[in-house]
Amino acid sequence: MKINLRTLPEEGQFLEGELDPAPYELPVEEGESWGPIRYALQVQLIGEECLVMGKIVAPLKAPCGRCLEPLTHDIKIPGFQHSFPAEGLEAIDLTLQIREDIVLGLPLVVRCVLGTDGKCPITGKTHAAAADNSPMLRGDIWGALDKLKEK
Repeated sequence: MKINLRTLPEEGQFLEGELDPAPYELPVEEGESWGPIRYALQVQLIGEECLVMGKIVAPLKAPCGRCLEPLTHDIKIPGFQHSFPAEGLEAIDLTLQIREDIVLGLPLVVRCVLGTDGKCPITGKTHAAAADNSPMLRGDIWGALDKLKEK
């Protein structure tokens, strides 16, 4: 995704839309596929820097790690923020930053969320609660670091 800095209004610009995931070369395992990457970004020139902030959502369709049925899991980056030196540049390319943030947001295992009765919402089968309740399996691998930022 490229942003032309020469046509960027002085007050900044809000950009929203979808991107084809193919140019981002996102990792794909057997049975997985990526949907269009959705973005909502505010782009602002501040002095000699270009600040890009917003959110990105990349839907990954993958087999559930519990029942193997197809499941769509949204990789959400609500705090997408990057700064670029803007002096002398005509455009900035966000491709590498978008790809990196999506890859860092990938969970170790994509699993359906069981109901309170332990039933799979897709197959209806009852499963025992996961013995390993680690953040890696819950998809919250950065939670402990986020708590440090809040303090």
